[in-house]
Amino acid sequence: MKHGRNLPKLGRKAAHRDAMLSNMAASLILHHRIVTTKQKARALAPFVDRLIQTAKNGKKSLSARRLVARQLYSPEAVEKLFSDTAPKMSDREGGYVRIYRLGRRVGDGAETAVVTIGMATIKVDKKEKKEAKKHKGERPAGYDRTKDEEIFLEKAAAKSKTAEESAEEAKAS
Repeated sequence: MKHGRNLPKLGRKAAHRDAMLSNMAASLILHHRIVTTKQKARALAPFVDRLIQTAKNGKKSLSARRLVARQLYSPEAVEKLFSDTAPKMSDREGGYVRIYRLGRRVGDGAETAVVTIGMATIKVDKKEKKEAKKHKGERPAGYDRTKDEEIFLEKAAAKSKTAEESAEEAKAS
């Protein structure tokens, strides 16, 4: 009997929750990043951390593979965990999973997050960053300021006409 298991329920029965976490963990191991809700991400992080720790400690032991395979139903994910992910994490002591908040989902307003395995951090090339800084205030080639000014003046004139028309209608009524 597992005493003191304080897991978030996530609005699911225990079997459904376990299957969902297993599937999400397999996807995370195979793809190195997934997008999910913040609550599911917070439930997934310790689950995947334990799997990686087991894979690291039992590098080539069959019992460790079986322990992980009992949690992950995907043989491809188990193979990738032992051959690729765990060896890359050998220098880290923990905190293999990172959670980055994204914002709210359009359909239902749920808070979303990106879950990544520590080696798959979100990277920006230094060259791209320098290029972006270098060209920050510059206009693109062939840019004609007079066209932008004409468009702006046309929009301003249209706004003023509608404002005048609404004022005249208010006076008339």
